[in-house]
Amino acid sequence: MKVARCVLGRGGGSNSFLLFDNISLPKTTSTKPNVRYFYSLIAFLIQNYWVYIKWNQFARIKQGPKVIDDDLFPLAHLLEIIYVEASKWFSLKDIDEIAIT
Repeated sequence: MKVARCVLGRGGGSNSFLLFDNISLPKTTSTKPNVRYFYSLIAFLIQNYWVYIKWNQFARIKQGPKVIDDDLFPLAHLLEIIYVEASKWFSLKDIDEIAIT
């Protein structure tokens, strides 16, 4: 319980990770620790960038604490933007294209 109080009293990045039920955890079947660590770093960077965008672009301007409407910019929308832009530069394959039937 003491650890939970210390963690919840920290900044926005760690709190957002706890509040989103760890949705940014990478899903991989790799057994190589370097690959898993790399995917984790990328997932955390994307989630922190998403929180940064929401705080700076989607916060209501009013007196008092910042209020953010989470429905205006969901994480799935940011991931779709990243996928579309990355597919312009790289030859990305969809899961349906690489799945073994």
